[in-house]
Amino acid sequence: MNLTKENLFNEWLSDYQSDLAKIVGKHRLDRHPLSAEEIISEINIGILKKKDSLIYGESSVMDCQSTFKKVAYAFARNFVSWTADGVSLKDKKYLTLRKDGVVSTEDEGEISLFEYVSQTIGSEDPFFKKFNTSKKFSNIMKWILQYSEFLSPHQKNLLELVVSGQKFNVIAELTNVTHQAISAAMIDIFDSIKSHIKIDLLSDGNDGQKIKEGHESVRYLFGKERVAERSSNKSDLDKILSLVVNNPKKFTVHDLESKLSNRMSAKQICAYLCKSKHHEFLKYTSRRKISAQNKA
Repeated sequence: MNLTKENLFNEWLSDYQSDLAKIVGKHRLDRHPLSAEEIISEINIGILKKKDSLIYGESSVMDCQSTFKKVAYAFARNFVSWTADGVSLKDKKYLTLRKDGVVSTEDEGEISLFEYVSQTIGSEDPFFKKFNTSKKFSNIMKWILQYSEFLSPHQKNLLELVVSGQKFNVIAELTNVTHQAISAAMIDIFDSIKSHIKIDLLSDGNDGQKIKEGHESVRYLFGKERVAERSSNKSDLDKILSLVVNNPKKFTVHDLESKLSNRMSAKQICAYLCKSKHHEFLKYTSRRKISAQNKA
C-alpha cells in the first residue's frame, strides 16, 4: 500500500512538470539569477525532500490529485520568490558582490562602475590595438566569421556585435545575460583568436607585392610561356627520329642527349620515341654499364 502511494506521488509529480514550466515562466523575472530549468530542478528537489510528510503527514496530499496540484503550485510560486536573490547564503553573497554600482558622467550619463573603471583605468590589449589599425583587419575578420571553426556560432555573434561598436552592457541586454558574462566570453574569444592567428599585424607594407608575385607564379606555372619552355623544338625531334631510324641500335638515349647538347633530357627523348613507336631503334645498355659510365 505504501509503495502504491509513493508510485502515485511520483506519477503526479511527473505529470505536473508541464505545469511547473508554466508557473516558472509566468512568475520568473528576467533578472532572476537562476534559469527556468534550474528553478524547476530546485522545485522538484524541494518537493521530493518533503515527500514523506506530503504522503504520510497530517497534511497529506494523497487524498486526490487536485490537492497535490494545489500544494505543488504554492510551493513552486513561493520558490520563485525565495530564490530571486540566490538559493543559498553563498549565492546571495556572490550576487550581492556582483551587482555594479552606478557612476554619473557628463558625456554618457549614468554608467556602471565596471564600465567607468574600464574607461578610466583599463587599457586596450596591445595585440588588438595593432589588430584594429592593421590593413589586414577586414580580411581576417571575414575569415574568422565566415570560414573558421575555432569559434562557436554564439562566440561569432558576440564578436560581430563587439566589432560593430556595441558596448558590453548593450550586448548583455540583447542576449539576456550580465555584462560580466559578456566580458568573460570576450576574453575567451580573444584568447582563441590569438592562439589561432600567427601573423605579424604590422607587416602590411609588402603584402600587395607578395600577392602580385604569387599571381604571377601561378600564371607562369599554368601559362603558355612555361609550356613553350618545356616543349621540345620540332627540329630536335626530327633530328632524333632521323638518327635512330637511319642508325638502328647505334645510339642510346644518353648518346642522343649529347647529340642535342642536352637541350632535351634522356627521359624526354625516351618518352618521345616510345610515343612515336620508334623506341626499338634505340641501343640498350645494361644498368651496371650505365652506372660505371656515370662514375667514370
